[in-house]
Amino acid sequence: MANWSSASCASWGWPNFWSTSNELTIRLPDGAAERLKGLARARGMSVNKLVERMAYEAIASFDTETRFRAHAATADVPATLAILDRLDREDTEPDKG
Repeated sequence: MANWSSASCASWGWPNFWSTSNELTIRLPDGAAERLKGLARARGMSVNKLVERMAYEAIASFDTETRFRAHAATADVPATLAILDRLDREDTEPDKG
C-alpha cells in the first residue's frame, strides 16, 4: 500500500493535497451550478466531491502536459515519431484473437 504522507509526497516533489483542507468559494452562473448539481446527483456524489475530482483531473492533466513538454524538449524527434507511427499501426490492425 502506498504511503501518501507529507514526507513521502515531499520526497517526490509532489504537494500533499490530502493533508489539509481549504475552503474555496466559486461563483457560477445559475445554469452551470444547477447542471453541476444534476451531474453530482447522477454520479451519486456531492457537488463538493465532484468538484474535488474535477480539480484532481485538471491538475493531473496539467502535470502530464508539463512533463511531456519537458521530455519533448530533449527528445529524439525521428525516433519518437517512429514509435508513434508503430503504435498507430498497431491500433488500426484487426485483432488477431
